Amino acid sequence: MTLSGSWTKLDMPSLPEDHRLQSLLTPLLNRRLAASPRPDFQDSPYWNESFFALSQCRLFRDASDEQRQTILNDCNQQILEEAYSIEKAGMAYTAKMSLLSESLEERMVYSLFGADEATHFQGIKLFLPSPVSEVEQPFLSFLSQLIDRGEKPALLFTIQVILEGWGLTHYRKLADNCQNPELQSMLKMILRDEASHHGSGLILTDNQDWTRATESEVTETLTSFLNMVRCGPLGIVSAFERALGDLSKSQKRVLLAELKSEEQSAQRLELLKGLMKGRDKLINQLTKRDCFRPMRPEESV
Repeated sequence: MTLSGSWTKLDMPSLPEDHRLQSLLTPLLNRRLAASPRPDFQDSPYWNESFFALSQCRLFRDASDEQRQTILNDCNQQILEEAYSIEKAGMAYTAKMSLLSESLEERMVYSLFGADEATHFQGIKLFLPSPVSEVEQPFLSFLSQLIDRGEKPALLFTIQVILEGWGLTHYRKLADNCQNPELQSMLKMILRDEASHHGSGLILTDNQDWTRATESEVTETLTSFLNMVRCGPLGIVSAFERALGDLSKSQKRVLLAELKSEEQSAQRLELLKGLMKGRDKLINQLTKRDCFRPMRPEESV
């Protein structure tokens, strides 16, 4: 079964706060968030300099106090904006997968997962210190196109097995290092829910037959994703440029080296490769394309 059209609509507008539907939605969300902590905003960022390895960078050490604070706040904002957009896309994904379900129980699972994603979205939204940027990020564009165009077997594997499997490590790291107790509890709640989403992907993938077209779709999709991972923490480089002005290629290369970009990417790529266990043909194809080799700083810039 194929569904056409745009599903993600990450630029979908929000209703005015006084719209009648808001009076229905708010109690429903509050009911699901009742046991979750409410934001207790603080002056200090949610994640500190050490989390981003900023103090290893000479540009950061030489910057003014105001510039350092701007860079750190930008890095924090990027994390929450990414989570915000991923959860928004998750609502579209579960809606599509509910319609593609092949049993009543499968449809029930995705309906419940959709409620999880809506709750996660609202929870993250509550903690965003600044409005979400209108600039579309490469990963979010990739995710939107994947959900819009992907066939069910490829979606199950790439999103629920690979991306959500990777997300478990990502959210765990965010929760373990978060300095705000309320946000930390929210992230731990999301982590518990995402574990079941990933687990269901493993179960449902076993029931899917991969055609040659599926193998090709998964290979192309993961090639695009892994190439983004190979580049390293370019978002942090962008944060430096927004605070300090344009950097030369040489400065970017040094910055990525100080951030240990290559080592960081190698760890992530190895984790992703481990999530593909049992798919030897896929791993071989991606290896031939150099997808598991982290880029050197000079390549990334």
